[in-house]
Amino acid sequence: MDRSYEGWQNGGLSKLTETACFVAMDFELRQAKIKWEKEQKEKKDKARARLERERKAKEEAVKRQEAIEAAQRVRRLEESAAALAVRTSVNL
Repeated sequence: MDRSYEGWQNGGLSKLTETACFVAMDFELRQAKIKWEKEQKEKKDKARARLERERKAKEEAVKRQEAIEAAQRVRRLEESAAALAVRTSVNL
């Protein structure tokens, strides 16, 4: 079959062949559309997964930072308590 679909324009093809060309074009267009939609869905899913990974990474970073700050607060409170205990024992 003439894959360029130009033969029917010159009157060289019968009506049946012309119809077959249009059917083939329609089929190819549908297949191309299906392929494009599949690629778009995959691209969208990939972007969504990337955003989800980034969101989780940010949440984990915030949790780590909060844990570090909490540990530093505890350490400072313990140091202050130890210094206060030393001062009170020296003054006695």
